[in-house]
Amino acid sequence: MVRLSMGSLGAQSSGKIINMMTNDVQTVDHLGLDAHFLWIGTLETIVVLVILWSHVGFTILLAMIYTLMVISVQILCGKVMQIIWTKRVQQTDLRIKLMNEIVKSIHLVKMYVWERPFQLKVERVRRKETFYVILKSLMNTVKIVNGYSFSLIFFLIVFGLLWYRRAPFNTDFFTIAFVLISYLRHTYLHGFATSCVNISQYWVAVQRIQEFLNAGEFNQQKMIVIENEFNSENKLTVDIQNLSSTWESSSFQLRNVTFSARTGELIIVIGSIASGKSSLLMTLLGEMKMIGGAVKLNRNARFCYVPQESWIFSDSIKENILFGMEFNEKKFNESIYAAGYANFQYGDSTLVGDNGIILSGGQKARLSLARALYRDEDIYLLDDPLSAVDVQVARHIFEKCILGRLRSKMCILVTHQIQFLKYATTILFLDKGNQLASGTYSQLHQMCPEFKQWTQTNTNNPRLDSSSASDTATSNMMVGSKYTRKVQYLKIFGKQFLLEIYLIVQHFHQLRTLTIGSSYNSHAIPPQSTQPIVLHLPHLKRLNVTGINEIFHLVEAAPNLDYLKIDLNSLNMALDDRGTCELLQKRIVHLEVTNIQEIDSIPLDIIAQKFNNLRDIFLWVEKSTVFIDSLILAVLSMWKDKSLRSFYIKGSLTDDVSKNLSQWLMNHSHLDSEDLFLVEYDSKWITVWSQ
Repeated sequence: MVRLSMGSLGAQSSGKIINMMTNDVQTVDHLGLDAHFLWIGTLETIVVLVILWSHVGFTILLAMIYTLMVISVQILCGKVMQIIWTKRVQQTDLRIKLMNEIVKSIHLVKMYVWERPFQLKVERVRRKETFYVILKSLMNTVKIVNGYSFSLIFFLIVFGLLWYRRAPFNTDFFTIAFVLISYLRHTYLHGFATSCVNISQYWVAVQRIQEFLNAGEFNQQKMIVIENEFNSENKLTVDIQNLSSTWESSSFQLRNVTFSARTGELIIVIGSIASGKSSLLMTLLGEMKMIGGAVKLNRNARFCYVPQESWIFSDSIKENILFGMEFNEKKFNESIYAAGYANFQYGDSTLVGDNGIILSGGQKARLSLARALYRDEDIYLLDDPLSAVDVQVARHIFEKCILGRLRSKMCILVTHQIQFLKYATTILFLDKGNQLASGTYSQLHQMCPEFKQWTQTNTNNPRLDSSSASDTATSNMMVGSKYTRKVQYLKIFGKQFLLEIYLIVQHFHQLRTLTIGSSYNSHAIPPQSTQPIVLHLPHLKRLNVTGINEIFHLVEAAPNLDYLKIDLNSLNMALDDRGTCELLQKRIVHLEVTNIQEIDSIPLDIIAQKFNNLRDIFLWVEKSTVFIDSLILAVLSMWKDKSLRSFYIKGSLTDDVSKNLSQWLMNHSHLDSEDLFLVEYDSKWITVWSQ
């Protein structure tokens, strides 16, 4: 990312970069596991069909056609979900970008009372994001239903045809077919289908990452000629002839710019707004694409660029100026003095906050200028640093910094202040990307009427100190009383509080269900250290079978418990994530009712992270789908066993299992005398019949 050119970086939104570095990269991580299920599922299908073919012959053809239909539907679902996921991540990028802009500009938002309009704007983006997430969940439901019904329909096709042909029933083939089809069902449900979905998301993520990695990087352009030697006076030179350049993402062009400069000269670039002044500096830095002309530089020339928007990190003033360089007290003091930096209560140890939140626009500009002076480079490119400060500070900076510290450097200054033009060695006058004239102040005043008109227009331009305006605005921003904010908090977080209470009560209710046996009959069985779990399976009568058949029936009953476990866990996760879904709405409203003093006490990056960490704010839709699926499966699996319950018995069963269970049954006389019980003891399951 640090190697991207300014044009390429400008084409990438901050929300897209954040989303790509968090969600997309995590999606790519799962490729190594998901990709193997594709060839494993295909190979298993071929092997199973060959084995079944060897037993039933042409009867398996219709089942093979159905299998191909299942695979086609799964692949189609994957492709559709890929398209949906592409649309969804675009909305996520837009939401994250919008929230970052709101958080970074929260002072302006509150000063102009723009909270509600921006909240509505975020909600519109979220509604579109919700739409695509719901579509993805519907396709996921089709995939799950297709996988769960595979074994049943496959079984009906094979044995239905055998019954239609009046073929003899073979128990050996039935057992083999049951096991093989169960394997296929598991493969298509948990392997192949999931892989199709994840790989579709993987391709979307890879395309986004590849697009970002293929973006244009900064490089020394071919039209910039590097000369090895200094000129005859042993000075650095810059020679520009008929320079033309353009932005890749814009139609604006800089055309036919010609000038030369040497060490110790001051080049001032002037012109109206959007005339190409900053574009000229970007071209010299190699950030703007050159389409004509040539630029000659010395090999040892080093640039130092001061942009209009200062880049400041959350640390002290001293660390922002040093910017990783070793501390030199003399040079440091000279730099901050030349930049006109004001004294703070804690001096250069003052913390500037996130993005320099405590600094005004003028103070940020002076900090960037002091940082540039401390680096002591050869060529300085100053992009209008005087516009952010008042007249007195601007004069101090021009005299002490530009004419003082930089008198032995080559300096190219962009400015609108005409009072300093007479000090320039050369003035470049630009208009709409064209160079209208160049020369000294007196030469332009005599030869260029456009320059004379421009100077008259910009004479006596009133200026304000941005620091005082910012401080006044900040001091006047108070939103609501304490009572109003408390009422707002109750309205915002009331549902979340009730949801948490419900989950806590449900959790203790489950514990009570597990201990219901001990609560009813603790007087009959003395509590001991070993506490087995008894699962009561009513209406499952004792069968006169032993060995593998009994195990088969127990395994047949076990999925009921798994479905119930999935059912309850999915419900809890769905409710939890439904609350998570509302967090963004609540956090936006919370940001709306919070005053500036409270916001300033928290770094803006942390505030933005609270919104960006909601990676999938509508994940509850998908988990609710799993809850519905598992609920249906649990109801179908317990069609005969409508009163499945679980009890927890205190007391050791090692001495006399029959006695303890008999005593327990006496306290529960409503149970059937021939019910089956599964008893967990010492991490092992044993079967006990009540009779």
